[in-house]
Amino acid sequence: MPIKSDREAIDQSAVGSGRKPLYHSGMHATVLELGADGKSRSQIARELGVSRKSLYEWIKNYPDFREAMEAANDLALAWWEDQGQKGVWSGRDFNAQCFSWQMKNRFPNDYKDKHEISGDPERPLVARIVRTIVDPGAGANGAVHGG
Repeated sequence: MPIKSDREAIDQSAVGSGRKPLYHSGMHATVLELGADGKSRSQIARELGVSRKSLYEWIKNYPDFREAMEAANDLALAWWEDQGQKGVWSGRDFNAQCFSWQMKNRFPNDYKDKHEISGDPERPLVARIVRTIVDPGAGANGAVHGG
C-alpha cells in the first residue's frame, strides 16, 4: 500500500467535512522539506491544509512544532541565500533589488537596513545629510570629498 503524504491524508480526513486538520507530529518532516525548498509560512500552511491562523496557533501551543517551524525558517533562509549567490555569479540577469527586498522582508532579523535615531526626546529631531564623493580616478587611495 503506498504511503500517503500529509497533504493527501489531510485532504481525505478534513476537506469537505467542515473540520480543520488536526495537528500531528508527522507534519514536521513536511514542514522541514518545505523550508528546505525556501517556502514561506503561508506556503507551508497551504500545504498542510490549514490557515495561517491555525499554523500560528500550533506554533504557540506545540513546542515541537515551533522548533520544526524555526528549523524550516533557517532552511528557507539558506535556500534564499543560495539563490542569491547563484544569481550574482551566474552572469545572467539577476534582479538584485528584488532579491534584497525579498530578504529584508522575509528575514528581517538577518537582513535589514540599519536606521539609528538618537537625540534628546524633548527636542525636535534635526536631520543632517552628509554627502560623500569618492573620486574613482584617484586610484586605490582615492580622494574623498565630504560636505
